[in-house]
Amino acid sequence: MKFQFAKKKALILALSAALLLAGATGGALAYLTGEADPVVNSFVPGAVTCEVVQTVTGDAETGAKVRNTGNVRAWIRAAVVGNTVNADGYLTGNADLSSYLGASGWTQHTDGYWYWSGKVEPQALTGELLTDDIDLNGTLVTVLAEAIQADGMPESVTTAIAAFEYANGGGNG
Repeated sequence: MKFQFAKKKALILALSAALLLAGATGGALAYLTGEADPVVNSFVPGAVTCEVVQTVTGDAETGAKVRNTGNVRAWIRAAVVGNTVNADGYLTGNADLSSYLGASGWTQHTDGYWYWSGKVEPQALTGELLTDDIDLNGTLVTVLAEAIQADGMPESVTTAIAAFEYANGGGNG
């Protein structure tokens, strides 16, 4: 009788092992061959870009603003270069434009750049950089602008000057 009981026990163990193996194999196959809906990545990287919007009326530069053309808020700075030109259009020297610059909201820093006072929203414009019209007869005005992402800066970075200094390794935020 003992022998029959051992045979039944062995048979039950063998059947249990076979069922366990079949279940594990079936589960693994189901997992490996199952289909799921594709995952759509909705991440949009931040784009930080800007453009200078200059207004020329007749023979005068009557306006210069900077548009944040990116998709995130930005700090803006601008450099204004004035050159004198002769009748043939050749550059003949530097033109002093200091009396035309520094409209409300812009601050000139010791590095020579003009910094806008606040963060500029995407697609928004800064205020006017020029305080007066510049006669373009004999003068070439070039405005160059840069933007830097405003979000993600340390809390201590509260101005465009501080943001550009921090980005250039000049501050710890």
